[in-house]
Amino acid sequence: MAFPEPVTRCADEAVPVPLPSRLALTSGIVTRLREHRAHQAEARIGAGELWQEHGLVFTSEVGTPVDPDNFSYAFARLCESAGLGRWPRTSSGTQVPR
Repeated sequence: MAFPEPVTRCADEAVPVPLPSRLALTSGIVTRLREHRAHQAEARIGAGELWQEHGLVFTSEVGTPVDPDNFSYAFARLCESAGLGRWPRTSSGTQVPR
């Protein structure tokens, strides 16, 4: 997965999101994200020189972007273990229950 450089200076600037579109973060979500950040810091130390910093929230074991196929496989396993059945990946990349 590549991270191309922005074409213009404006392309690198944050885009404001209208208030109704923002995600409400409950205290539970904030707690889980903080736990995830702590776990990721441990992974960064464990990976040592192999770690590649990209500023991502969810990464592989070495800081790189999560491979979409690996994510789909792991997501399908989680859905099955949660009793939600199989969720195959469609050609459009969306998940649909089966």
